[in-house]
Amino acid sequence: MLLNLCNEYLQALIDNNLLSSTLIDQWFTQYKLSVVKNSTILNKQTTAIPNLRKYLGQYPLMKITPIIYQEFLNTLFTDNYSKSTLETVNIVAKLIFKYAIENELTDRNPAQHAVVPKRLKTIDDLKEEALEQSYLTKKELLQFWEYVKTKTTTLDYSIFLTLSYTGMRIGELLALQWEDIDFINETISINKTLFRHENRIEEYELTPPKTKKSNRIILVDSLVLEQLSVIQFEQEEIKKIFPAYHDTNFVFAKLEGNFCGYPESRRAIGFRLKRYLQKLGNSKPLTLHKFRHTHVSLLTEAGVDLQAIQERIRHEDSKTMRKVYLHITNYKRSK
Repeated sequence: MLLNLCNEYLQALIDNNLLSSTLIDQWFTQYKLSVVKNSTILNKQTTAIPNLRKYLGQYPLMKITPIIYQEFLNTLFTDNYSKSTLETVNIVAKLIFKYAIENELTDRNPAQHAVVPKRLKTIDDLKEEALEQSYLTKKELLQFWEYVKTKTTTLDYSIFLTLSYTGMRIGELLALQWEDIDFINETISINKTLFRHENRIEEYELTPPKTKKSNRIILVDSLVLEQLSVIQFEQEEIKKIFPAYHDTNFVFAKLEGNFCGYPESRRAIGFRLKRYLQKLGNSKPLTLHKFRHTHVSLLTEAGVDLQAIQERIRHEDSKTMRKVYLHITNYKRSK
């Protein structure tokens, strides 16, 4: 196939009439050889390539001017293509014209200074933007995990990884004891919550969950269980050298200081969450409670239906949860 495209190239150059469709095919063939992720290739193949071929394919490369290219973008905009589609198309077009320049097929990139048209924000747009402030996107979450894993403590990485993958309330998470973790069947039993009097570390009590339906057993990703085994090992090592360890079997126990072994403080974890986001330049006003919405976003991205999500986090009446679900579902459909 590549040889045939090269022959087309040579003939087109002889005729001085290289069609953009030929250039697009040549570039995409080369692009697929250099990109590892099939999802990235598929995104370009389904979103950008068809529109570029449809609107610009029959133009000779040398006839595409910045004005013609801008009119192409304007046409997509008028046809109500989404913002993400327009941006993807523009990125791919720039790459194609850059490829043509590098191969001395042209000396200009008509997409270089093109402007992607933007619609005036509606009230619904502003509401969606506000909604996006209540959770981390998949990309943001990966950046957050990487930072916490490499720049902070094993305990904090374990806490935020578990919150992200389970959607537990922070009180439920802090109440977890090792007998609640089933490493063999890869489940976690959620059957209590931790309450503190005036946030005093040594004064706490375990109470029933928020509602009867909050009692549940959930499947957990092996990545979380592997991380929990890491902190379990650390706890055992600390107990050997610190006889005063408050050994009441808590999973997320403090691993240093005078209150070693006591359940971590939700207030302290909340402060650290804000600090870590600030370090990453992320201004979203996330709280530990809102971190549940991040779990909802992950499940939605993975194609889990709303009823299954409600069953997992046991929050059937959460309007925000449904909004997050619908927002991400609609976004995926528009891509």
